[in-house]
Amino acid sequence: MECTVCLENIETGKKILKCSHEFHEECINLWLKEKKECPICRTPIECEISQQPIENESSDIVRTETLSNAETLLLITSFISLSISLITKKDNELCLFFVLQSCIFIIYAFKKTSIHVINLTSVYTLFSSFVNLSYNVTCINYKYKLLFILFILQYIFGIFVQKNRL
Repeated sequence: MECTVCLENIETGKKILKCSHEFHEECINLWLKEKKECPICRTPIECEISQQPIENESSDIVRTETLSNAETLLLITSFISLSISLITKKDNELCLFFVLQSCIFIIYAFKKTSIHVINLTSVYTLFSSFVNLSYNVTCINYKYKLLFILFILQYIFGIFVQKNRL
């Protein structure tokens, strides 16, 4: 078997990754200091694969595992909107649209859904809001106005999140 890092035969000091590819232990540890993926199949490798501590780890690696500012703002506005939606008097189904939309934004912030789902539900929520408010003008109170403003902010933050992920 040949080590694809150094291109020499593997006779001693063999290391097998979870993806079943084999390398010299020294070669793969050097590789993993630079990239956290298998050199052959590009499968992400956890840090525990390397037995030696990784020195001079850049702060970029740590930052990619945390939420961006846009994702944090999206989560905050989504939780506020969700809370207000749940405590608002349910005199029509408009609150349920805001609850649904807030849940989808939360899921999007954690990278579990696509921006296309956000766009689709946003159009539906906007349409429902305008139709509902045009037929029932008496339901316009400060909570609905606040929910609508939060919805707009969530959508804007969602666009920023999408741009950061590209």
